[in-house]
Amino acid sequence: MAIIGGGIAGLALAAELAELDGRLVEQSGGTRPALRIVLLERENQFAYHTSGRSISSFSESLGGAQQRALTRASRTVLDALGAESGTPLLRTRPLVWVAARDDLASLNALLTANPSLRAVDLAAAQTLCPVLRPEAVARAAVERTAQDVDVDALLQQYRDRATAAGALLRTAIGLESGVRDGDASATWNPSSASGPSSTPGPSSTPGPSSTPGPSSTPSPSSTPGPSSTPGPSSTPSPSSTPGPSSTPGPSSTSDTPASPAASGGPVRASLPTGPLVSAGSDGVGWRLTTDRGELVAAYVVNAAGPWADAVAARLGADPAGLTNLRRTVAIASAERVGPNWPLVMDVAEAYYFRPERGGLLISPADETPSPPTDAVATPEGVALAVERVTASTTLRLTRVRTSWAGLRTFAPDRNPIVGPDPKQDGLYWFAALGGTGIQTAPALARLAAAQLLGEPYEIPDLRPEALLPR
Repeated sequence: MAIIGGGIAGLALAAELAELDGRLVEQSGGTRPALRIVLLERENQFAYHTSGRSISSFSESLGGAQQRALTRASRTVLDALGAESGTPLLRTRPLVWVAARDDLASLNALLTANPSLRAVDLAAAQTLCPVLRPEAVARAAVERTAQDVDVDALLQQYRDRATAAGALLRTAIGLESGVRDGDASATWNPSSASGPSSTPGPSSTPGPSSTPGPSSTPSPSSTPGPSSTPGPSSTPSPSSTPGPSSTPGPSSTSDTPASPAASGGPVRASLPTGPLVSAGSDGVGWRLTTDRGELVAAYVVNAAGPWADAVAARLGADPAGLTNLRRTVAIASAERVGPNWPLVMDVAEAYYFRPERGGLLISPADETPSPPTDAVATPEGVALAVERVTASTTLRLTRVRTSWAGLRTFAPDRNPIVGPDPKQDGLYWFAALGGTGIQTAPALARLAAAQLLGEPYEIPDLRPEALLPR
């Protein structure tokens, strides 16, 4: 099996799939052959794009009903991962939703949909964040169980667990095309090689990648892990933006294929009732061409983030109609910032802020449409964040230390897309995690691994059919 994309979605799925398959092999007494799993990322480091630029928040009141169900389930997974590793992945930081007088109806709707929230007046909100400006905030809601996520540690755990369970993780290998044919024997014919530490050998089954990157292929042991702490150490600021590649990925701009409706109307996938992929091949698989040679894989998982539609097109599948929206974040210097202040979010989605490294992390909560690319913050976006946070607090933001941007990828209904492609056999989607990928991927990965291997897995209050590709 080839997993395309090395962000939180791909890494979490590689770990969960390899571990579940290992348990099934053990339960069979060794009669069941092990599944070979390969993840490939086109950049020269994992989680370079969206996953490495997250503000690392964990809140049960973010997103719609499906995201909230997934977040609740992911909390259990994250707590267990932290306990097993001895490194807690969650740290309490309350979330305070604030509303101006004109936005009280939106705040009431949020309270109705989220039992974890408690309505408070301005004075109570100011006990948590004393710099809220009275003329800008009429009322608030508090989620005291919200958390910060140690994204760096989470991604590293998934990498370590996937590798320990036998999955092969590779960077800097990109997909050029793929077709289904009748020869599914695992092969790898490198067109170029840079040594055994960097180029998978014949025994591996590397898959394509979805994101642009350099032509070198570092081994997993030499690939730096992503960082969850925003700033220049983990995510380039506009002045230092060029990373491994700033060129959009395959077929990522105006040549994106038409929507399914344009080719005869949407077709919806069905929930799988048995294993979608197994170690034993039926002789049908993918013949994939990458920038490192050709390979064959029985199954492909599209976990390509902002490039998921482009990767689908290269596999001959219909796109899902995904939209990439740029989000701007900056860290500004300010006096009297309390390190234990909450994350403050405007219910009208005009801004948010929280303490960060002695300063204030700020965002205008912008959603600017963008092609898949190495996103950078614009001066206009940063200025808007400063303006909106200044207008809503008594703080004086004196200097912007650094800024960056990331792409958040959404399906038309804003639900994640997780499930088998409705038309293309052998293709499974794990994409469109939107702005809640870090906090929903742990549960989604377990759900996807179970579906792929035909095992039961239920998430309370989740409707899996709502996540199916259309």
